[in-house]
Amino acid sequence: MKKLFTLTLAASFAVLHAFSTPDNIAHLVRSNLFVLGAGGDTTLVDGDLTQYDPTFTNALDGMDARKLSNFSENIGMIRQATTLVIERRHTIEINDTTFYRIWNLSTSRNYQLQFAMTNMDQPGLTAYLEDLYLNTKTPVGLSGTTCVNFNINFDPLSYNAYRFRLVFTSAIGGTLPLTFVSQNAYLKGSSVKIDWNTASETNMKEYSVERSDDGKSFKVIGTVKANNLPVNSYSLTDEFAAENANYYRIHSTSVDGNSKYSAIMKVVVENGISVIKVFPNPIAGNTINLKFVNQQAAVYNVRLVSSFGQCVMTKEISYAGGTGVQNLAIPSGMPHGIYQLEVTKPGISKNNISIIY
Repeated sequence: MKKLFTLTLAASFAVLHAFSTPDNIAHLVRSNLFVLGAGGDTTLVDGDLTQYDPTFTNALDGMDARKLSNFSENIGMIRQATTLVIERRHTIEINDTTFYRIWNLSTSRNYQLQFAMTNMDQPGLTAYLEDLYLNTKTPVGLSGTTCVNFNINFDPLSYNAYRFRLVFTSAIGGTLPLTFVSQNAYLKGSSVKIDWNTASETNMKEYSVERSDDGKSFKVIGTVKANNLPVNSYSLTDEFAAENANYYRIHSTSVDGNSKYSAIMKVVVENGISVIKVFPNPIAGNTINLKFVNQQAAVYNVRLVSSFGQCVMTKEISYAGGTGVQNLAIPSGMPHGIYQLEVTKPGISKNNISIIY
């Protein structure tokens, strides 16, 4: 972990001098308070920082830094009656608000708030600065820097320490839409592998991969839990792909029930592929899933042999032909290890499949 901040005291103010952040924290909001000169020149008097990352929590904890008050102008963020100079928060979901505390201002000075955004721009998200004294909402850009000038007078509401707040919201309502950066479905052996990458992913619950044989009626074939990271890679393998055309799409679901579909992908499984395989491998649970792909109808003899050459299971399978799965129960008490599954086909042809249990 790098040094978070250094406070430099000079004259009657303390300025947040430098922000050093972890290399993997890319979503930042810097809020700076300036004195605005008569000629438009600015002098920095104080500042604070918010970092957004899915590994952070919105609760106050040791990852947040309390504000040390300056003798002159101050700006900080209020959470649960605590003033912070650095706050680490979870990635923005439907909306989020930063409540500012600004104090020790002078009626003899004009001021400027500056908001510097780093990697905050994402689909559907907007931000504005709400001024509770003027009852205005000023748009704040999510990339680059936005400056908002203000002044105070002898009206107590004008120098209320809690006059300003920065509000993030989704312009379309609901969870911010993720972006499917890429998706691909392709033949891998006798199976179909579906890969997809996402960005701007937040508040997501899971992804369901759906398959269809006509491109219209889809059924779920597997589900993957969402990571909710800035960049994500996912994969799922369809062990039951049918011969000829298979259509796939990815259905994303957020924690609050919103959903989105990827584009439809088509994969053609050629009739000529013929294989016998085990999935998953290593074995999950106490069942061996033995998949026959384009195999002839016949009686198949199966033996499970340990690494010491001991036969621990035999089975005879009357297979009706084509593509399908046979489930083989692992004998009770069989020790874990590496085994050979021998599948003898008609004509004394033998398949040896190395499995891990």
